[in-house]
Amino acid sequence: MLKDIRFFKDARLLFVLVVAACVVDTAGLFVWRQYPRDAAISRWYDVFGIFAYILDVMSIVLGLVMTQVATSYIGGPWNPLLFCGVAVAIQQVHDLFFSQVVVPAVKNNDIIELMKQYAGDKSSWLILVVDALYMVLTALLAMVLYGQKTWVSGVVLCFTLYVTGYSMFTHAG
Repeated sequence: MLKDIRFFKDARLLFVLVVAACVVDTAGLFVWRQYPRDAAISRWYDVFGIFAYILDVMSIVLGLVMTQVATSYIGGPWNPLLFCGVAVAIQQVHDLFFSQVVVPAVKNNDIIELMKQYAGDKSSWLILVVDALYMVLTALLAMVLYGQKTWVSGVVLCFTLYVTGYSMFTHAG
């Protein structure tokens, strides 16, 4: 059963969102670390390491918190499909605003400089697809985890962070 995760004032649910985002981002990390070392995504993790991971996870979590607020405001019965749709819309607006307004405006920032290089890549539009997938998968996993006891999320987080440590230092062959 997919639990209602619109309760943005519930600290336990915030923990569940962080856990779900870590799981999804770590799963993605296994894919990204297979890209050649000169790919923008590889440079992202090679240069910024755990900070890149934290920024990725927090981007997902903040997007889902905004989704909680938006869907609570919309009201009505719990609808996982609506929740996921709003989450994707919020993430898309964030990505486009960030790439078109924030990145060009910020100077003297190593992370933003790498993002400028990435934004110029011919396949940079794929980040919109990947981020949408991350939002949906994180939301769905949070809906499942929220129905479990808190210790389950704690164990999942511990295992995920353990695996993340190793995957950060994996490189394409």
